[in-house]
Amino acid sequence: MATTVVAAGKLKIMASKDSNLPANMIVDVNGHESRKYEDFNGVFPVGGREETGGYKGFGLAMMVDILSGVLSGAEFGATCKGAGNLGLGFIAIDPNQFEDGFTNRMQSLIDACRNQPPADVGRPVLVPGDPERQHMELCDQLGGIPYTKKLLQIVDSIAERYQITPLL
Repeated sequence: MATTVVAAGKLKIMASKDSNLPANMIVDVNGHESRKYEDFNGVFPVGGREETGGYKGFGLAMMVDILSGVLSGAEFGATCKGAGNLGLGFIAIDPNQFEDGFTNRMQSLIDACRNQPPADVGRPVLVPGDPERQHMELCDQLGGIPYTKKLLQIVDSIAERYQITPLL
């Protein structure tokens, strides 16, 4: 999961659909909020601004950075730009060493979450993994992954620049 309000890859997809991004997502080089992707210099942490709990998201991001970057000897913080010396952190826990019936208790939690009344009528409450499963089902129904016209144009321009013949 991203420890920011939105994953960087989703920002690129949003920007390919619209010239303005939603509020409270990205900051510019001066640390000020911007809605223009070309100003992108960082993403607000989970929780957004300080007054909405962003410091908690920052703490979570820092913990992940320590476990996956600092501890592993990989890039971390501002030096971590995506493609390079990326580290991974793993924590292996055997839940049955803590409490009997973990699987049933976990399913009860998932069921309780999904059975909450939704904030938006017509949009069910989801648990982690549900949106991804729904998207996989959509891709199966469509027979492939849906892309925006603008994104396909970007891919075509990259192929043209490197003189790659498109497959389709």
